[in-house]
Amino acid sequence: MTDLPKITPVENGPLIVENPPRLTGPDGAEIETRPKFGLSRD
Repeated sequence: MTDLPKITPVENGPLIVENPPRLTGPDGAEIETRPKFGLSRD
């Protein structure tokens, strides 16, 4: 069974993404991701 994606906000910090789905850019090319990463809210 695949783990579901999870997004956790950090107070005054980034959004932590775990088990992201497949991400693609506007040109349809796949964006490589890690199993866990942070997204800036700036």
